[in-house]
Amino acid sequence: MVKVQKRVVKFVEYRAVVFVARLLYIAGLTALIPLLPLVFVPDRLIEAKLALGFSIGLITVSFFTIFWFTHSKKESLRALGLMTLVPGGLALLFAYGGERALVNIIANLGPITPLVEDWLRNYVPKSWLLAGVYIMLGSALMYVGERVRK
Repeated sequence: MVKVQKRVVKFVEYRAVVFVARLLYIAGLTALIPLLPLVFVPDRLIEAKLALGFSIGLITVSFFTIFWFTHSKKESLRALGLMTLVPGGLALLFAYGGERALVNIIANLGPITPLVEDWLRNYVPKSWLLAGVYIMLGSALMYVGERVRK
């Protein structure tokens, strides 16, 4: 009975740590989204170095949180890879259907429609790029995680 209790406690601790790490990781990835348009204007990217550092810091803390608990680079990289694939996959699912839904919502907005249409024209295509980057990064992390011994 004691072994079962220890296993349950260890499982609950692991789930709690992974939940916190996922929040940090997703927050780090989310903080990168506003920086995506700045990649095409390098002069402006220098101004956003604090946001870039903050997002990279969150991602790093997430990795080391999982690594600290599991003591396994393999499991840590696989967890981060899976967490990166999920937003990439969701971005792909909603990029096409989401654009149509946004157009339907815009029709009801009236006077601010030109502003939203400009936003759609300029930034929705970049969401495809972001989805592709997340999927490639997630796949790379999963691949490296499989290749690492422990």
